[in-house]
Amino acid sequence: MPPRGPRPRLSQAVLLYTDLRLHTASSGPVEGLESLYLTLDYDGLVGAAELRVNVAYLTGVSTEAQRRCVHEAVAAFPFGPDPAADRAALDAFDFDAPTRALLDCALADAAARMRGQSVAALLGGPAGPPSHATNQTLFRDAPERVVARAKAYAARGFTQLKLRIGFGDPAEDLALLRALREALGPDARLSADVNGAWSLTQAEALLAPLAEVGLDYLEQPTAPDRLDDAAALARRAPFPIMLDESAGGPAAVARACEIESPLLLHLKLVKIGGLDRLTDAVRLARGAGHDVMIGQMNEGALATAAALSAAAALGPRFAELYGADGLVNDPADGLTYGDGRVTAADATGIGAALVGDTAPLTATEMAL
Repeated sequence: MPPRGPRPRLSQAVLLYTDLRLHTASSGPVEGLESLYLTLDYDGLVGAAELRVNVAYLTGVSTEAQRRCVHEAVAAFPFGPDPAADRAALDAFDFDAPTRALLDCALADAAARMRGQSVAALLGGPAGPPSHATNQTLFRDAPERVVARAKAYAARGFTQLKLRIGFGDPAEDLALLRALREALGPDARLSADVNGAWSLTQAEALLAPLAEVGLDYLEQPTAPDRLDDAAALARRAPFPIMLDESAGGPAAVARACEIESPLLLHLKLVKIGGLDRLTDAVRLARGAGHDVMIGQMNEGALATAAALSAAAALGPRFAELYGADGLVNDPADGLTYGDGRVTAADATGIGAALVGDTAPLTATEMAL
């Protein structure tokens, strides 16, 4: 009997943090992470991956529509016995980027486990459990609570901290950044993410006072579709300008790489469409003189482990891998946070695995 393909299964869970409420200028308040899981069972060897689906603020696709896209793709894809070959075949299908990323990560997990190596090693990185430094993000909250959370992160060794701003009066953003600098001292590495909320005029006026605070970078200060604004700021800013929403996929990354002013590009699996495309995007950015951050949205351990694997293999200047820190009901396990780093327990596969219960999709959720 010829070898057969895997048994695919889709399931889901809503992941919750202990006392962290997500709130950015682009997403608004977020109560929980609605995560979809794909497992591929090759007669007992299981590859798995996670996709957070309540991210319409980033992708423009509703949670319900994203679930249907994934279900349709899993039903249509002709899985074979070799996950590495299946990864190479993904481009023959017109999958949206989040769906493609889910399939690619699950197949990469299985392919690496079949070889007895980590996904990081599969991507050309070192052997062994992947580990990488990460920042922590400070979300919208009362200023005293933001400062207290920053001190708690610093006490755990996390001194790369990014503040989400752009909600209203920039003077309030500056005041909070100054309070963070005073509370944490000169050695803390601060950055800020505006999520595209400022005009070019606003951003230019704030360059000098932000420089006084001392930033590692300023992320997406202006509208995502205004690359000329980002280029103008990059020429004038005394700190790096990072693009996130403006680097929303392979074509957008290629456009950003045409900018001559040095930039930082925040690259995410869910935007790019998979580990293979992320690797290509990093190479393209570096070839154009731009350095990168490999990051994520707030996501569970499986999705975080995929981004961690890429960071361990590709060595970005910055990494944003805090997503699974503090979740109380994550069905996946295998990551630990401390001393400013995230580390996987497993030296094979993606570095984490599903160990808890997830719920199957209902017939309504799978309906096309």
